[in-house]
Parts: sequence; C-alpha cells; structure tokens
Amino acid sequence: MGLRFVESPGNRTASPGQDVALRCTVQAPDEPPDITWHHNGHPLELADSNQLHLPLHEDDWLGTSELSILAVQLSDMGWYQCALWVDGEQMLSDEAHLTLEGLPVFSEEPQDQTVAAETPLNLSCRAQGPPEPVRLVWLQDGAPLNGLHEALARVPSTLTLAGLTRSAEFSCEAHNAKGVTTSRTAVVTVVPQQPQNLALVTQSTTALELAWEPGASGDEPLTHCTVQGS
Repeated sequence: MGLRFVESPGNRTASPGQDVALRCTVQAPDEPPDITWHHNGHPLELADSNQLHLPLHEDDWLGTSELSILAVQLSDMGWYQCALWVDGEQMLSDEAHLTLEGLPVFSEEPQDQTVAAETPLNLSCRAQGPPEPVRLVWLQDGAPLNGLHEALARVPSTLTLAGLTRSAEFSCEAHNAKGVTTSRTAVVTVVPQQPQNLALVTQSTTALELAWEPGASGDEPLTHCTVQGS
C-alpha cells in the first residue's frame, strides 16, 4: 500500500491564550514517515511537535504528529497542513483553519492626566477581536457617555472633552459577540488654572503689592495663592 494521509488536521476555534493541538496521521510503506508542519503555506521551522511511529503489517508504518500551539495569539490564526517528502516531491494534507474568538483585547487604554480647569483634553481607547466588530462605550464616573451605534463607538475611539470643572474617572467598555471587556480606569485630576495678568502695584524696600486675575478653578474655589520670587 502506498503512502496516504489517514487523518488530516481538523478545523479549530479557540480563545486567545488557550493551548491548541493539531493532529495528523500518515500510513507509509517501508520506513517511518517524517512529518513536518506548514502555517499559511510556509514551513514551521521551530514547530513544537511530537511524532509517534508504529509498525503495521507487511512493513507498513503508521506515523502520527501532534502540533502544539501554546497560548495562541492573533499571529497563530490561519491555515495549517502537515507535509512530508516522497521521492523528491512534497505531499500535503488537507488544510485546517485555526480561528480565534474571545472577548475583546485592549491595545490602547485611557491614561491618567492632570489638567487645568476648563481646559480641553482627549482620551483614547482601542480594542480588537476576533470576533469583529468591536464597539466601544465610554464611561465617566461609571455612567455611559455614548451608545454602541454612535460614531464614538467605532474603533479606534477618541473622547474629546471641552473641559472639566472637577476631577473624574474615565474608562471604556469593549463589546463584541462574545461579551464585554472593561479597560483600566483613568483618573483625570483637575487643578486651578494659573493666575493671569500678574502685575506689580507698589514696591518698597520691605514689601511688594501684587495684583492678578485668578484663573478658572472649576468646582473647587480658589482660597489662597502662593507667590515665589528669586
């Protein structure tokens, strides 16, 4: 009996971070088959695979190779085949497709900021599947700022604020068909603006009289000011 694939690898769907194993079995005459693996048409030079060879009747051999993919990630998605060489020609098994599906993963999350009161600021958020699409919902102090069908929900998303009068916490939720993931919480700390139009009113050898216009202080009233000189 000539060489033949008894078992080709099967399609798999996994979650990011999950371990995956693909199996291929070949029956070959005369000598144990040396099975290798391809990913998207390219040989896997450093594949983590184990081979088992069993002798059969009439000098035939049964060879099984198991490819292990630990903690799968997006770059592992695609087509897999097992391969072997016979008389200078390469034989390939049927293709198996590895698909990843799971909760969205953040590649960019909102970061802490310190801003002056009533000063514009931006916060950014980005997440991806699969599965796609991924939609984003922004939260301020736990309350949603947009819906899933608004333009702000598209990835990547930038939340533009005209200014805050008090400190607040911001986060974003990433939604896809598998569920919801929540980003880190960014704390935006609001401080009073610097005083404007600082001017010297009078000066003596022992004292200075200054005048200025206080900057916006938001919801926290400005109660005192310190002036340093050199």
